[in-house]
Amino acid sequence: MMGAEGASSPTPEYDRHYAAGGFGYEERRGHWLAWARRHYVEAFDLPTGRLLDVGCGDGFWTSIFRDLGFEATGVDVSPGGIATARSKYPESTFLVADADGPLPFEAASFDVIFCRAISHFGEPDLEAPRVTSLIPRLMALLAPGGVLLASYHTVRDGGTVHGRTYHPVSTLVRLFEHGGDPYRVELVGNYVQVGVRHPGAPTRSSGDRATSIRPGGGPTNFLRRVLGKVRRRLEQ
Repeated sequence: MMGAEGASSPTPEYDRHYAAGGFGYEERRGHWLAWARRHYVEAFDLPTGRLLDVGCGDGFWTSIFRDLGFEATGVDVSPGGIATARSKYPESTFLVADADGPLPFEAASFDVIFCRAISHFGEPDLEAPRVTSLIPRLMALLAPGGVLLASYHTVRDGGTVHGRTYHPVSTLVRLFEHGGDPYRVELVGNYVQVGVRHPGAPTRSSGDRATSIRPGGGPTNFLRRVLGKVRRRLEQ
């Protein structure tokens, strides 16, 4: 897994990173709490309930969601990250688990599945089996009416820095069609948020805070509409 702004790296490097203090988010906890409430919970109208944070690192974002009213569980491939999370945020549940394989939960166990900048989103080829197979595995854990919320920091120019590729929005949206229905996109600076539901699930109204998108007219027209709405939001 990858931390919020870091590049893909071996598990021992993650362990050392989290033991040394991680990304320093806790120093601005109030800011990030308000940010998550506005740009995650409210923008995507997340259903309060059981939330799984996949690639939770040292547990910071898991703890943020708990403060926002969710029953939050975090998983990460880094034993050091999970040890730190359990120490810092004992009120939540944390497990060592690798998203490259089945996660230790029953199907339809969660109302929200949250992924912030896990390494899969920065792979050079988002059509690689390791990446595309992640989506149906996560969707299988999502309850009916639930939301998979992916958040990724990218300058969207297609370049690669320290092993992480900065994919454009259109490429990220196509990724989530491998098992899900991407229904909403929000851009906040270089943060891209994509909301995904089970195929056929009802969408929200276009007047909602985030960009609402609906499939139809073929994939090319669909992506054009998505990017057009995002561009208009940025120009406001």
